[in-house]
Amino acid sequence: GKKKGLYSDQGEGDQWVYILSNPTSPGLLKIGYTKQTPEERCKQISSATGVALPYKVEWAFHCYDGFGLEQEVHHKLDANRVNGNREFFQISLEEAKKTVQELGNRYL
Repeated sequence: GKKKGLYSDQGEGDQWVYILSNPTSPGLLKIGYTKQTPEERCKQISSATGVALPYKVEWAFHCYDGFGLEQEVHHKLDANRVNGNREFFQISLEEAKKTVQELGNRYL
């Protein structure tokens, strides 16, 4: 079953916009989308990037068109983007969640 509280329970879509953190980069969050489960994607990223410590799923939003929502979120958070890196943002988890939820209403 779903971990209680980790995911918002709304949404019939088959996609996710996720927020990941990594202990090696405190204060940075990685925001992206996946058609797998956020956990599977997290494991993939952790092994692909060869980080010392694995990423952790902080939160995920279930929706339709995760790619479209991810693009909107990235655009809105552009000022928080870390040196041009596409998916990393210097932002609090609360602010990131709020942004995804506000924009995500149209993707439910």
